Amino acid sequence: MGLSPYGATKRAIRYLSQSLQLDVQGTPVQVGTISPGIVLTDLILNQLRQAPKEKREKNIKIFNILADTVETVTHWLAEQVLANTRPAARIAWLTTPKVIGRFLAAGFNKRNLFENISFE
Repeated sequence: MGLSPYGATKRAIRYLSQSLQLDVQGTPVQVGTISPGIVLTDLILNQLRQAPKEKREKNIKIFNILADTVETVTHWLAEQVLANTRPAARIAWLTTPKVIGRFLAAGFNKRNLFENISFE
């Protein structure tokens, strides 16, 4: 559903960041990347609205485990960017340990990020 260019550009940004960091090495310029993970933006919500109901319900289950709201992620990312002193830093919100923890806790922690979102 149109995600190929999105995925390709995400990978391209990581490569560009690594290349730029090498170009500015030894200067006061810092280049890095932020990786917010799965954030409920209009891109995701519009994809869900266009999906068949059965697929949408399946995706919502996964998003309730792994996704976060813009309000949750942006503040943390901004703090990390401002505090960063490492060159070529990759600042990631949704890390592998966090993914594992969320799946392990999913049966106990019932999140509903979509309670106020209409798909009709």
